[in-house]
Amino acid sequence: MKKVGQLDTAPTGLQHFLERHSEERNWNIFKHYQDYKNDKNQNADKELINALIERQHGLCAYCEIELTETDSQVEHFHPKSDTSDSINWTFEITNLFAACKGGTAKNLFGENTRFPVPKRFREPTKKNRSCGEPKGNQVPGLDIDILKPSELPPTPPLFSVSRNGAISVNEENCHQAEIDPVKAENTIRELNLNCERLKDARMEVLEKLKNTLENEMIELGETASDEEIMALQVRLAKQFLFEKQEYLGEFFTTIRSYFGLAAEKVLGNSLGRWI
Repeated sequence: MKKVGQLDTAPTGLQHFLERHSEERNWNIFKHYQDYKNDKNQNADKELINALIERQHGLCAYCEIELTETDSQVEHFHPKSDTSDSINWTFEITNLFAACKGGTAKNLFGENTRFPVPKRFREPTKKNRSCGEPKGNQVPGLDIDILKPSELPPTPPLFSVSRNGAISVNEENCHQAEIDPVKAENTIRELNLNCERLKDARMEVLEKLKNTLENEMIELGETASDEEIMALQVRLAKQFLFEKQEYLGEFFTTIRSYFGLAAEKVLGNSLGRWI
């Protein structure tokens, strides 16, 4: 997980809906709202999820898998089912994120589909659910004590990734950022960010990074100076962190963790590109 930027205002379609249904809290009514189309012929629901994905530079707010049309959904950090106070959690813009389907789309990505995608679905389903799926309708701060993606600091990174693809808490950085490391640990556990499906996906990224760096080091030669090696690492960190022109590299924190100081040099100079 990394710091995630949020929309400043609701997209036009959501505003259009709320102007006509100001007291509505039913998400399904919004999803099927047909009285609005934007200039791309998108209804309000489609416009919203696309706006969230774009704001998050293409990654799930929790696990950082690349979001696609078939593996994305609007995530309510505070459950929309909570109607105990005056806040309309269903449409409160600061409560909305783009997230993946948490490894639940068996009919799209399972072994018996035409194009299985193990990083998006793996049996047993329950053990490999992640992100908003295991969180369910638990209320943050009441039923569950986890970090909100938008409230993470840009730096220092609170999480690191080991060789086996497991994500862990950097306690020293948490203390520096005045964030309770126990809450960070809870976040990993409650969102099941260390399920085997995600650990294996991160390992694939790490293997790609390792092979690339090793090949580049061979070309650089054994007599390369520390400055040349750091310059190489900075170049590769930038290449993989911003792998796609419009979106960030998938499993961003894995890349950031692998390149360490070199990645921090890149990110410190380009906050607007990744938050």
